[in-house]
Amino acid sequence: VRYFLVGESAEILLGYFQEVCKLHATVEDSVLVFQEGRWYPSTQLFKSIQNSNLSDLNLHGHLKDQIVGDLEQFFGQVETIEKYKLPWKRGLMFLGPPGNGKTHMIKALVNHFKLPCLYVKSFSGKYVSPQGSVSRVFHRARELAPCLLILEDLDTLLTDETRSFFLNEMDGFASNHGIVTIASCNFPEKLDAAIMERPSRFDRKYHFELPETLDRRNYLTNFMGR
Repeated sequence: VRYFLVGESAEILLGYFQEVCKLHATVEDSVLVFQEGRWYPSTQLFKSIQNSNLSDLNLHGHLKDQIVGDLEQFFGQVETIEKYKLPWKRGLMFLGPPGNGKTHMIKALVNHFKLPCLYVKSFSGKYVSPQGSVSRVFHRARELAPCLLILEDLDTLLTDETRSFFLNEMDGFASNHGIVTIASCNFPEKLDAAIMERPSRFDRKYHFELPETLDRRNYLTNFMGR
């Protein structure tokens, strides 16, 4: 597929092209969704996230406070991190069976921190290779940083042909300055040890266990009170 710009001069066309690129790289009132090898803004997903609040979450123990505190500390210490030339990036992995609040937690975090959000649905596409899709995802995240890069159900997103490309993008030569990658996973045993055990990729792992009786009671109390 080829596209052509037609105009009075190369200078006018270049200016137009630069303005379009600038507008396309701006995320306002939408979530950038990656699917079929391309990005598109979703205002519908953005609106659904606005209804997700941390106060509505009922997680076991201090799990919610630990996650929020970790990210607030990360974003609040950028000057100190840069002073000592440390990499300003973070990888969070949410582990646990389906239905225990991982997705709700991610949506609430996006709503809480008000940063550009990039959401990856798949790395497969008709006109681009899965490896190329991985590169496109991280390239856009670097353009929008600081941002939140969401990889839901990472155990189904990655395949044998994309694993090495993904590992290199997360911890290779390119800088991921300001990128917080948040991945959820229902079946961590399906992930490679290089993803699960190497700190420079996902150095924070949070386990969303099955709710205990008190957690279930609190959830029902909050739900019935709405």
